[in-house]
Amino acid sequence: MKKFLFSCGLALTIMFSIANISFANELQYYDIKPANEQQTTVKRCPCKKHFVEHLGLTKEQVKFFDTNRKAQAKELKPVNTKIRENYKQIKEIKASGISDEQKVEKITKLKEENSKLKEKSANIKVKYNEKFEKSLTDEQLKTLEHMRELKKQGKSCCPCGKNRYY
Repeated sequence: MKKFLFSCGLALTIMFSIANISFANELQYYDIKPANEQQTTVKRCPCKKHFVEHLGLTKEQVKFFDTNRKAQAKELKPVNTKIRENYKQIKEIKASGISDEQKVEKITKLKEENSKLKEKSANIKVKYNEKFEKSLTDEQLKTLEHMRELKKQGKSCCPCGKNRYY
């Protein structure tokens, strides 16, 4: 009798495990996280893919483009960090208890520095854009200019609409 009950229990266990496996394959499971945690999976926008396909870049051009963007980001990082620090200082100065004249003086000095840093940032971007444009063919340059015109009009070649790559 014990053997019979044991074999029935084993058979039921196997049947339920097979049913659960087949049922689980049909469903897509997501990580269930507590409300206070953020979800770790992020859906990436296909901006770069659209950009590469739209311009018809070769593998060498894509490689150059990637290294160019990394070098640009590396050069821009300290400038952008300083701009953020200046904005934090402006916020702190506004909240501080110093006289209005001193506040205005310090804030204008920081805003002037920020405008110079933003100009420097724009110059860095222009430098790297020129490097990239030199590696393009005439047809690719025309396509890039068309894409930039669409961006100015508020239209987008990328589904997300952000036009990160041009």
